[in-house]
Amino acid sequence: AAAPDVVLIHLGHNDLWYSQSIESTISELGQIIDRLRAVNPRVKVLLAQIIPSAYGGELDRTPLLNARIPGLVTSKNTALSPVRLVDQYTGFDPVADTVNLVHPDESGEKKIAARWFEVFDRLMRQNQSFYLPVIHR
Repeated sequence: AAAPDVVLIHLGHNDLWYSQSIESTISELGQIIDRLRAVNPRVKVLLAQIIPSAYGGELDRTPLLNARIPGLVTSKNTALSPVRLVDQYTGFDPVADTVNLVHPDESGEKKIAARWFEVFDRLMRQNQSFYLPVIHR
């Protein structure tokens, strides 16, 4: 029922956790973008390379998934409905920035928010039809 103008997507950890293939996760991320566009052809999408985990196991495949996301961003990006890459992986410390080696704590949440805002702000400045930037003091 919703028709968002901007969507932030940070998905894939659970797919990896449950041994889903990287290919199927990339395909499903593309399908999400397609569904969003069916509702709002002008939707702007910020697609994240997911944060690292120190938990191990299937989550060790995070770099493999993240390596495929830039190609998906390129293939889905359009002038009408831009898709932008957000690197949530680089600089995120899964030991220092999580409560359990997987889920972000306050420091991790701040890092994630800063990365989202950096890309969101740049995108909105390029598409100023409805955006008034927030001034931080």
